[in-house]
Amino acid sequence: MILEARELAIEGDRITAEGAVFGRQGERRMWASRADYDRTNDELDLFGDVLLLDPGYFILAPEAHVNTRTRLGSVESPRLQLLDSEAWLLADRLERYRSQRFRLEAACYTACTPPDSPPWSVRSSSVYVNQQSHFAHHWNSRFHLGPVPVFYTPYFGHYTDDDRHTGLLYPDIEFSGRRGTDITVPFYWNIAPQLDATLGVRNMTAKGAMGQLELRHLGPDIRSRFYGEFLANDDQTREDRHYIEAEQAGHLPLGLNYRLDARHVSDAEYISFFGNGVAEGSARHLTSGLSLSRAFGPYRWSTDFTYLQDLQDFNAPDTRQELPRMTLRGEQTLAGPLRLDWDSEYVYFYRREGERNHRLFADPTLSLGLQSSYGSLEPRAGVHWTGYRVVPQSGTAKRKSLTRTVPHASLRASSEVLRLFDFGDWALRHSVQPELFYLYVPHRDQSEVPVLDTSEPPLGFNDLFDMNRFSGIDRIGDANQLTTALTTRLDAKAGDRVWEAASLSVGQIRYFRDRRVSLSDQTDPDTRGYSNLFAEWALRPLPSAELTGSLEYDPDRPAFALNQMDAFQSQLAITPPGGHSLKASYLRRTGFSDGESVNQTEEVDTQARVRLTSDWEAFGGLRRSLKFGENLERRGGVDYHAGCWGIRLAWEDRLLRQASGASAPDRETRLFLTFRFRTLGDYEFATDP
Repeated sequence: MILEARELAIEGDRITAEGAVFGRQGERRMWASRADYDRTNDELDLFGDVLLLDPGYFILAPEAHVNTRTRLGSVESPRLQLLDSEAWLLADRLERYRSQRFRLEAACYTACTPPDSPPWSVRSSSVYVNQQSHFAHHWNSRFHLGPVPVFYTPYFGHYTDDDRHTGLLYPDIEFSGRRGTDITVPFYWNIAPQLDATLGVRNMTAKGAMGQLELRHLGPDIRSRFYGEFLANDDQTREDRHYIEAEQAGHLPLGLNYRLDARHVSDAEYISFFGNGVAEGSARHLTSGLSLSRAFGPYRWSTDFTYLQDLQDFNAPDTRQELPRMTLRGEQTLAGPLRLDWDSEYVYFYRREGERNHRLFADPTLSLGLQSSYGSLEPRAGVHWTGYRVVPQSGTAKRKSLTRTVPHASLRASSEVLRLFDFGDWALRHSVQPELFYLYVPHRDQSEVPVLDTSEPPLGFNDLFDMNRFSGIDRIGDANQLTTALTTRLDAKAGDRVWEAASLSVGQIRYFRDRRVSLSDQTDPDTRGYSNLFAEWALRPLPSAELTGSLEYDPDRPAFALNQMDAFQSQLAITPPGGHSLKASYLRRTGFSDGESVNQTEEVDTQARVRLTSDWEAFGGLRRSLKFGENLERRGGVDYHAGCWGIRLAWEDRLLRQASGASAPDRETRLFLTFRFRTLGDYEFATDP
């Protein structure tokens, strides 16, 4: 025991210290105005502005008594702060009765600073703290909001550090018209530093009891996660229902990388009933996959096994699976600007019913990248070869093989002119970039080639420079065409900030030959000599404000108007200082039949968050189909943050199923009330009004 002070008086075995007293014994540090030390009984008494610092906490008190031999003692009117969680314990008296344990009488626990009049607190008759297990036991406890007691419990326990610990988590409570009273009680199991599990029981009065399990593993080379839930004998459908997902990613020997992402559901209605969000409930397929990949110098090999579970025509036996899809891609410089691009793939399309297919293709391409001060020029030439083997479902039917060879050539040229405008503290850079892209692909009859994973999606601006107008390789579009595009940009600089203030890109394809290749051999050739006009734009007057969009317009339309455009979309994002944000998007896609427009899709989506004060936020969102005049999703609420606690009131309404015939649309509306107490966690109530 070491004592330091302004004055030390020694009388036999008694030592009196006065003024700025400092004591040190092992890891314990002590400060006080006066100290009396009895070396015979190893008793140290501290008085006046006492501060005790032990590993994991410190104590402020007017008086403390410590036995320097046993390290036990007592503290009067202690104010104790747990250093790991920064929570406070105030009490009438603290007694250390074992080396790693102490007891507090008439204690008040809170994570708010200062702790004298906290917004929330837990007041208990006695609190026992075990420093070895980092756990505090509260007996005869009352939960207070301000000075008002709102909840009583004979026992309350929590950990005093921020590490992971095994134990019960706070339950989720929801009152739903579709599921009844919905209560989930989770239990967390800290199995090992790299492995944990969460087990839960979800009881729904309208559906029954559902078991839940989540396992997580994080290793040096592998990370894994498994989640599953099972509802035995649904009270309404009288069927067993389940959902399973497994994820794993890591590294294997020989430089192999792999990723597993598997999902399975028991029935088509499960995700829309138990899931969250319109997009999740409207998915066409549930996708599972296993990916393997490895780099070989400039080339990369990958193998993907993909399984699709059809959620609309549930578990349809004719759904095509890719078991596997193997690719080898890369590029290699041969000499100077001469480069070889290699693209190859093998796919086995499997299905339980119907014919199965093998497909192999290779596409070696030579390109020459030429650069000068005037711009760039890149000629490319290659050959696309594809082979198919069709395996009929019947074992007696004859297998069929066919091949297809299509050469292709292209030339892409671009240039850029620019001008700088210097205004002292800020500057502008204006550039204009014209581009030309010529593509030639001879026609090959592909009517016998099966269509396995290929479609002809709508074009966008970036698609004007693609080698193939189809999304897959079952069709290689014939082409003799020239793409012309023009991009203008305005870059701004203010101080150290540089951003793209505005940009506009416009492009169109001119066809020199009719397009005869189509998905169906019954389709007539496309004889039009030019494509629609495509444009993209972006406007950023400030780095915190952005307006972007794109459109597709047929120049043969009678007017340049919104209802005459094939596609139009725009997004607005504003993130001003102060924590506010606004995001809004508009999408419209129009089809035309006999010159008349048919509104296929028209939708708006907005999300906003407003910081009302330093503590209050309001948020909301709306996703609405203008075509059907129906809200897909609506949400809104307020958030209060006060450092040591918070509260959220949120409302959500979403469409589960559109009206069909005489049946009304199926919707779900929920109201959420969430309390957040630092060190105690979140406690959420939800109800369906």
